[in-house]
Amino acid sequence: MTVIIIVAVLLTGLLGWLVLQPLLDARQLDELPDERDPDLLDLEEERDALLNALRELDIRTDLAHERREELRARYERKAAVVLRALEARQAELAGREPTVKRSTGRIPWGAVTLVSGAVLIAGTLGGFVLPRVGLDSTVVTAFEEDLAASEALRDLLREAERNPSGEVYAQIGDIHWNAEDGGSAMEAYGTAVNEYEDAPARAYQRLALLTFEDDPGRARVLLEQARLREPNNPATLGTLGEIYLSNVEVLAALDAYEDLATVIDPAVDPELRGRLTLLRDLAPFARSLEADPNADDLGAVASRLWDAELLGPAGQAYFRLLSEFDANDPVALARVGELLFLNERLDDAVAFLERSLQQAEARGVTAPQNASLFLGNARFSVGDYEGAITAWQAHLDGGGDTGRVPEFIDAARGVMAGELTPSEVALSFSQPAASGGPPGVASEAQVVSQGEQIYQARCASCHGPNGGGGAGNVLAGNPSVARAAYVENIIRYGRGTMPGYQALLDDDEIAALTSWVVDTFAP
Repeated sequence: MTVIIIVAVLLTGLLGWLVLQPLLDARQLDELPDERDPDLLDLEEERDALLNALRELDIRTDLAHERREELRARYERKAAVVLRALEARQAELAGREPTVKRSTGRIPWGAVTLVSGAVLIAGTLGGFVLPRVGLDSTVVTAFEEDLAASEALRDLLREAERNPSGEVYAQIGDIHWNAEDGGSAMEAYGTAVNEYEDAPARAYQRLALLTFEDDPGRARVLLEQARLREPNNPATLGTLGEIYLSNVEVLAALDAYEDLATVIDPAVDPELRGRLTLLRDLAPFARSLEADPNADDLGAVASRLWDAELLGPAGQAYFRLLSEFDANDPVALARVGELLFLNERLDDAVAFLERSLQQAEARGVTAPQNASLFLGNARFSVGDYEGAITAWQAHLDGGGDTGRVPEFIDAARGVMAGELTPSEVALSFSQPAASGGPPGVASEAQVVSQGEQIYQARCASCHGPNGGGGAGNVLAGNPSVARAAYVENIIRYGRGTMPGYQALLDDDEIAALTSWVVDTFAP
């Protein structure tokens, strides 16, 4: 502490002296600007720079002969233009003698004082290392590592000028990737894959992850290119498998996961084991659909995807079933209606769910499970409280799970009687309960707030502001969301059409987002 105080006093005195010294010594005042013709000065400086560049070419041994001659010709052409312009300007100024302010030869005491002070401080501090605040919010001495990265980047940029290649630009992208500079990494990887044939697989893979959010179609093509160049990369295979599965391309997804199983043992990876089991079960139906598209096989695929909680792909399959084979299939109508409700398209949800129940009755089949329950939820949300009570009661009469349905019915009756207002009825189907519980310490509150902010900024557009889904899967009430490690891995590395955020969020932000998603949406 004593050393720091002494250094602070010295710095204060030094700065005071630098401020007062020109006022005390008139000789230290700055001279007036040079009054020579500015255009002429610019041309002379450009001429001198070109002549210096030509001289340097003669002593450079790091350039190929052809490259050196190319640069020499370019510099000589430019010098000729500058010399002609210089002669023209001199002729234009002929007869006007420029006024030149000459130096008085005084000693620059300000600079001398500054240099002396710097030497004194360097000698006092000795071997101290300048610290910085790291990503973990602690004081670390990572300056040397940052300096090494900067030097490596500088060397690579020079190499890119001399011998550009896909590998060199990929290495430039790697430095930005590791520094979590997504924009610069995307630019470098884009140069590697778009302009050079020798771009490595990782350039395609990482560019795909950085591109996913804005252009999932291009990201898919990039990942397929990465797979051609590195067939056994587990991250590429897993991401491609999820993309294919999200588009209900069952056989392509199975092929990717079978390759992944040659790299990672399914016995030690339950997620991989589960995907293989599901896809192998779906494969016969998918092959049958390729040979002869039909409603039964497509319905079987959709049902198994739904049971596996892959609601997005299941919804696509059910919608295809309605549009290509049977527009009045009760199960497909009910499932699409549930997805519309979870995506907060309430009027459309009511229409699909009502039609599902009508078609089930007309065909003399059992109504799809939970169709009446979701119809009650949707009707309540649009203000049809009497219709909601009717649908919920039908759910109970049909032997559906009781759960909180009696509570919902009482709440709807309270609203109809004027005892409650809709805003006072906090029903779980309408919006997930806000993360709460006993007040925690300040740091916990900050983490939750940060997680929610990140979710709304990056995730809500696909998963819905309340986790109801949309382009992305439904999160609210999804059992998989209760597994924090599973959620964190998806946030880091992505899955399906969802990009990974490892290059865009730091570890603290990923932890905050994971915690908030689990606490808010897990059943």
